[in-house]
Order: sequence, then C-alpha cells, then structure tokens
Amino acid sequence: MKHVSLVTKKMPARADLWQDILCEVTGVVVGLLEAKGGSVPLLTYLDEKCEPNPVLEQ
Repeated sequence: MKHVSLVTKKMPARADLWQDILCEVTGVVVGLLEAKGGSVPLLTYLDEKCEPNPVLEQ
C-alpha cells in the first residue's frame, strides 16, 4: 500500500506491516488535526513520507 523513502541511495522498498500501521494512524491523526485547523510538523512530515513513490507505481 504505502512505500517508505530511504535516506540512503538504496532502492525504496515496500512498507512492512508496522510501517503501514504507522502510516495509517499518522494519516488519520493529521486529517483530524487539519479538520480542526491545527497541525503538528512532525506528523505532517511523517504523513508526507508515507505517500506512494511514483517511481514504484509504474
């Protein structure tokens, strides 16, 4: 479902179960915070890192 972007030059890999869970929870929390007009920069950063990598989707 989601992909994890690595900081190193290695090819990004498919997220495992725990990474998928973290991405789902982060997405829900960020969505709720944004609906109330707030944000947490760390959670927003994590949510952006959980976006699918277009290179891997091809």
